[in-house]
Order: sequence, then C-alpha cells, then structure tokens
Amino acid sequence: MKKILIHTDGKLFGEVQRDLNLFIPSLEKMKKTYEALEMGSFTNEVMTDLKKHGENSIETKFYQNITSQLDRAGIKLKLVRQNMINGSQTTLNEFKNALEEARNVEAPQYVTNQRPVLHFQQISYNDDNKVFEIDEETKENILETLCRVYLTNETEKNIYDSLQNFVKAQQEVRSTLINAGYVFQRKGYEIDEIKNTFLSLFPSVSVIPGAVKYAAGQRAQKERVAKMLGKSINEI
Repeated sequence: MKKILIHTDGKLFGEVQRDLNLFIPSLEKMKKTYEALEMGSFTNEVMTDLKKHGENSIETKFYQNITSQLDRAGIKLKLVRQNMINGSQTTLNEFKNALEEARNVEAPQYVTNQRPVLHFQQISYNDDNKVFEIDEETKENILETLCRVYLTNETEKNIYDSLQNFVKAQQEVRSTLINAGYVFQRKGYEIDEIKNTFLSLFPSVSVIPGAVKYAAGQRAQKERVAKMLGKSINEI
C-alpha cells in the first residue's frame, strides 16, 4: 500500500528549529574568528567546508595563504618566514577553538522530555541575509525523519482505523451522556469516568446496567432539586 501520513509533530519541529538560537553566539564567534584569518568573508561555502572537513581544510588554506603572501613580498629567509607563520598561530587557534565550541553546542535534555535536537551539521549560512539558518531542504528533512508518522502497511492501517473508531465511539458516548443531563466530575478525565462508572472490565468488558438508569435519571433529579429550591436547573 502507499504510505499514509497520519501525524506531523509541529511542536517538536518548532523546538528543533528554536535550538538554532542556542548556536548563534558560538556561530557568530566562529565567523568573526574565521574572518580574522583574512581569507575572505564567511560564506555558506565555508560553512559547508567546515561541516565536511572540520578545521583541516581551513588550516591548510590558511598556511598556503601566508606562504603565498610571503612569496609575493619576496621574503625568502627561512627564519623570518617561520617566525611570521608562528606569529599567526594564535589567530588560527582562536578560530579552531571557536569552531570546536560551535560544534559542541547541545540543547539541554530533560529526563522527562527527551527529544531529538538540532546539530551543527544541520545549520547553513545565508549569504544574502548574512545569518545562520536552517535551510529549506534541511527543514524538510527534519520534518520527514523526525516529525511525520506514516502508516506503511495494512496491519498498521487496520490498527489505526480501529483506534479511530474507538475514539469516535467514546466521543459519541460522552455527547450522549451530556445530552441526557449527566455531569462529569472532572474535565479532561471523561473517558476514565466512563470506564469506571459505566463499564465492568471483568471477566470481559460489559455495560453496567444500573449505571445507565443512574445517568438517564440525573436530569430529572436536578429538576426536582431545582423545583424544591425555586431555581432553574442551570442555577444548581
């Protein structure tokens, strides 16, 4: 059968998207220290390179750039060249540390609320707006892999359809009881009250006959009490 989408967890998707805010300070620091290397502006091409190769590619390009600059300046003495290269090491280390910090950012997890989180590899840089973002392709991937639930075979579909029928049935029971004047004791716990008040669970699930009479007589009982008190049924 063709897979059937039955749920998209928008709340989870929103939480994963908001994880980006946790990365921004470290990402901006990484960008600033990269541009201090004087190899050009930070772009999404650079970001892609960092995600694929880490600092190795940038470090190689950095030293190649320094060597090229020294060659153009006509500096040939090895000692002078080495001293200038060594003097640039601090700037490179600042970038490498900032990159490591950005890669290690993690959204906080709680014992009672474990969920998928955003990772460094899922972040891009928008060259037009000059901001870090989750691009559309990645958003779609997050939705597809983390947030969407599909039925993929007939067994799953049969179970889902049966459960949907169960949900519909309990909604009908609740509406019927309310229309008959039955008042549920706790809002949000109606299905538990239906189970405990109207159903016997052993040896098999069955309706408690007396409970039907009790529910059906609630409106008449309220009307008698209202009449005795000289009030309308809605006032008691």
